[in-house]
Amino acid sequence: MERFAQPIRRWEFRRLQSAGQLAAKTIKDLKLKLNVNRTWLVLGCCFLAVGLVGCGPSRPSTLPVKGIVTMDGKPVAQAGVHFAPDAKGRPSEGVTDENGQFVLRCFDKTDGALPGTHHVTIIKMRVTGVTPNSAGLESGGPTTDVHEEWITPKRYADPATSGLTAEVTSGMAPLEFKLTSAGGKTPAPNSK
Repeated sequence: MERFAQPIRRWEFRRLQSAGQLAAKTIKDLKLKLNVNRTWLVLGCCFLAVGLVGCGPSRPSTLPVKGIVTMDGKPVAQAGVHFAPDAKGRPSEGVTDENGQFVLRCFDKTDGALPGTHHVTIIKMRVTGVTPNSAGLESGGPTTDVHEEWITPKRYADPATSGLTAEVTSGMAPLEFKLTSAGGKTPAPNSK
């Protein structure tokens, strides 16, 4: 009986049972002990699962933001649109399509931006003198051969000089950013 003072494994229990080496009372006690241990194991797993559900990374809620970018009344295609929140938080970005329309993303593909006021920058430029390759951009010669051509005026690329802001709110209408090639004072975005 000294053998049963230590816990035994299920396979060992079945081997001893089939060999007829266990008394009926011992078999009943061991079955009860196995069921109790199994119950505690299942309950422990349930508590662990419930505890881990709330432990994932939380992120702030976002609101959908879409709009259009025009320059001198014409849509601007393939321009980068960047929203930087005034308060601390993750910025959002998007790229205009051939019609100048954009949808912002913050965490996911089209989730929008954090609520609140944002400084907006819009950038479209062409770089010449470099060639793309699998390792990135490689200069075609000395760095003096690299040229930047700003399609949108350079001032729209800097939050301090762009003059563009947007208030992200629930149920907001699409935004319209009307840029000017002269780079003059830009009005605040209009809702469609």
